[in-house]
Amino acid sequence: MPSASWTREMPTQTKTQTPGLLQIQKILHIAQDQNFKSGEFILKEGEENPYFYIVMQGEVEITKKTSTGQDKIIAHLKSGEFFGEGALSGHIIKPASAKAITDVQLMTFSYDDFNKLIDEAAETGVEFLQSVLGAVTNRLNQTNIKLLALYEINKLMGVFRDDLNNLGKGLVEKLIAITESRDGIMLLKNPFSETYRTIYTTTAEMDKNTFSEFLKDDLKIFAKDGYQYLLVKLKDVGLLVLRRNKGDAHFEDDHLRMIALVAEQAANTIESASRRAADKAKNILHQKKFVL
Repeated sequence: MPSASWTREMPTQTKTQTPGLLQIQKILHIAQDQNFKSGEFILKEGEENPYFYIVMQGEVEITKKTSTGQDKIIAHLKSGEFFGEGALSGHIIKPASAKAITDVQLMTFSYDDFNKLIDEAAETGVEFLQSVLGAVTNRLNQTNIKLLALYEINKLMGVFRDDLNNLGKGLVEKLIAITESRDGIMLLKNPFSETYRTIYTTTAEMDKNTFSEFLKDDLKIFAKDGYQYLLVKLKDVGLLVLRRNKGDAHFEDDHLRMIALVAEQAANTIESASRRAADKAKNILHQKKFVL
């Protein structure tokens, strides 16, 4: 039986983030209330599950197994977002897993429930389905934009693999555009002195001293002096930071994960460039006539 708890209003954040579900009150009579504790799986990849889920409260992580069997995070959902939309078309074998990363409250209904909605209120059912499809299309468009951006960044790393100054400039400017940030900076670490130097910054207001208290953090979103920052370590070779005004839209977890992926690629490129430079120096040294 549907839970009576759904007679309450949907949270304002949910209404805002899910514009396609404006007729939500008309489907409450077929919806079910499900709650999961932090760490619990809601559904698992490859298993049957007939439900469509809307996150009412809490956060959910979507993962998919790689060819090596490792779980890779592909989405992070918050209040107002949904998953399991394949159930609306009768597809109950789940292509990915969903796990609660906080205590979560979900509104769910199945393929049979959706058909019941169509029978009882066809106009509402069609509007709801169109809304879901619109949101899925938007999600796919955003994914395509991110993939294109990552492809362009990967090309940058190939072109400037031995030109770290231009690599830093290209990465910072590209990431500013993707995340709609205001400023950015890339720092490289001297492995001998454990100090950082700026290889590119969009503003003189940002330098290594701005982040001195956060240098031990691998990933961090924080606020300081009227700005919000997204900081990502380039392994142990550098630091990448983006900045927005405090009053701008907040950096999101998706931004952090995407920048972390770019940071890993950039760190590998920098490490390879350092090895090539060292090998080149050794070869030149050996070609000298007098070597002590």
